[in-house]
Amino acid sequence: SSTNSSVCFPDPADPFNQFYLVSANEDLGGGGVQGATVGIYYYLIKKGAVSGTISVLSGPNLLATNTEVSEALCSGSDGNGGYWVVAHQGGGAGNGNQIWSWNFTKTGVGTKQISSVAGTDNSTSYQNSLKISKCQNRLAAVFWTGKVEVYNWNPNTGMVTGLFRSYTIPPGKGYGCEFSPDGNILYFTSLSGNQLYQFDLIGNSVIALTGGTSSNSITEMGTLQLGPDDKIYVTNVNNFVNPTYIGVVNSPNNVGDAACSYNRQGFLLNNGPGFYPNIYRGIANESFINPTLDLDTITSVVSACAKATLSYKFLRYYGRTAVGIVPNSEQWNFGEGAGFVSGLGSNPIHTFASGGTYTVTLKVTDATCNSVWTMSKLITVTTCTTPPPTCTYNLQAKIKPVADTTVDDTNPTVVNFDGSTSVFDAAGAEPHKFYWMNGSADTTTAFSKNSTSSLSFAFNGAGGNLPQGGPYKIYLVIKQGRCLDTVIVGFNVIHDACAGIKAKIVAVNEVVVDVENPVTVDFSALTSVFPGSLSPKQYYWILGSADTSAAYSKDSVSALTFSYKGRGGHNPNGSYDIFLVIKRGNCMDTVSSHLNVDYFFIPNLLTPNGDAFNDQFDITNIGNRFDLEVYNRWGERIFMEKGYTNNWDLSKVHDGIYYYLLTDGLSDKKYKGWVHVIHASL
Repeated sequence: SSTNSSVCFPDPADPFNQFYLVSANEDLGGGGVQGATVGIYYYLIKKGAVSGTISVLSGPNLLATNTEVSEALCSGSDGNGGYWVVAHQGGGAGNGNQIWSWNFTKTGVGTKQISSVAGTDNSTSYQNSLKISKCQNRLAAVFWTGKVEVYNWNPNTGMVTGLFRSYTIPPGKGYGCEFSPDGNILYFTSLSGNQLYQFDLIGNSVIALTGGTSSNSITEMGTLQLGPDDKIYVTNVNNFVNPTYIGVVNSPNNVGDAACSYNRQGFLLNNGPGFYPNIYRGIANESFINPTLDLDTITSVVSACAKATLSYKFLRYYGRTAVGIVPNSEQWNFGEGAGFVSGLGSNPIHTFASGGTYTVTLKVTDATCNSVWTMSKLITVTTCTTPPPTCTYNLQAKIKPVADTTVDDTNPTVVNFDGSTSVFDAAGAEPHKFYWMNGSADTTTAFSKNSTSSLSFAFNGAGGNLPQGGPYKIYLVIKQGRCLDTVIVGFNVIHDACAGIKAKIVAVNEVVVDVENPVTVDFSALTSVFPGSLSPKQYYWILGSADTSAAYSKDSVSALTFSYKGRGGHNPNGSYDIFLVIKRGNCMDTVSSHLNVDYFFIPNLLTPNGDAFNDQFDITNIGNRFDLEVYNRWGERIFMEKGYTNNWDLSKVHDGIYYYLLTDGLSDKKYKGWVHVIHASL
């Protein structure tokens, strides 16, 4: 029986082929007999040559017995390529209250580190949970006694440095816990209360989440796990009960009941019939995986010797949270005794004093947790003292032509260069290689790494990777064995500060107005685009023509509300082109939207006597979009027609006053009034 049964992470000495498995087991549960392997053990495991197979290189290796530690187990980074495995000292008489940790590094497993934690009463049960935050700066512990504690955690030493927050669950029986991706919120569960809680660590407040109970009314709120999509998954259902769900906290970084968006039926496992798939209290205890640097080199292949171009990729933390590099945080050490140098960017070109093998080291700082990550690599540069032999291969470098591109002040333009049509005809030679360069063939301004047959490069206006201008010469050097071929294509980058400005109007429907009541029309330009950092954006709204002679709104209004009136007012009925001119600095763009304004007249006196004046209930400009209902003074409906066409027969209508309801079929607007019918001539 174990709340957090195991963790797994790469072997720092061989992270792509070997891994550690660490298992915790407090007791066998259910009255079973405790076995010899009860406690915390670890195994070193190697992936087999055949997919899905493994071989155990070492283990089981004892870290602690069941009488020494509780069920809680978690792992985290040590900030130097290794990992910590963390456990909590077991309860019971004679045992203290401590956090234990072991460092797994390239050289193996270190000695136990002990942190004393004052104030926690964990003397009644071994059941509890531990989790380390994604940024590796906090450690959470939830105990069966109801205690919830968050400590400051030092990943370099594997030690707790003090209590940060604490809380006691009223019903007790604390069970699972998990940090939000940003580490500012802790979510935890209680078996006794059958409840999921949110602990705002910054505001120091705890709420029980609405709906934070089991998804099928079985009181089993269990463990939690932050997923690769940065959502938190919650086991909240008893085994073998259908339907079976996993609860999901969809926005765990948001404080508040509604804001975090917990759905106790967020993920359906099994709708039945049958027991599988199912889940009980346990869920995979995902270990933090160290981000790594992929350091690449392009040794000069044209004319300059002992020169290398370097680049790198930052392999991010698991999860979708954007983890970028702090701009200009790169520090390069080329292994020649000068130490680390800043300000060289992500693609430095370095000329070594002589040919030979050097250890190049890079440090970068990630933008999420402000952690520094380091990567070293041995590179070999040549002195070119012996010229290569005459090449007999028929190599032919080719670049597909590309058109000139235009950039504005903000938005990069991605240009794709393709050399996949290049010819490599030496079947027995080493794998072919591609080198892409900009500006000159000596790699002094190379901007891509070795061995990519195509290149996507983002050109920025007003600076960026390359300034606007040109023509630039894009070089492709192909290499097979010791044979080379080079091809050049010309390319211009045109800077146009106005390229990205785009005026847009949200379309409006046709407007119908009556004689007395104005109709308000809202024009909106909120989707217009103003790139760059020029002077404040400006809007000009125009009616009738684009020369502003009939402008009816002032400068700098992104939305316009205008009242139309029939028979006069601001505008008579008719068909209009509504223009929007947007301007920023010296850049402008114009867009128009067509608008029809029709007014209609409803008569209130009818004299159906055959003199061709007011003989019918004629409503001007009505079309067939209006529905008409007519009632007498006793409230009886005497006429109704959908899509009224001015054909109410008045020959059988007595003199008197009648009441009408006219409904616009497009806008659902209703017009009410009365009409007086008099058959005698006036």
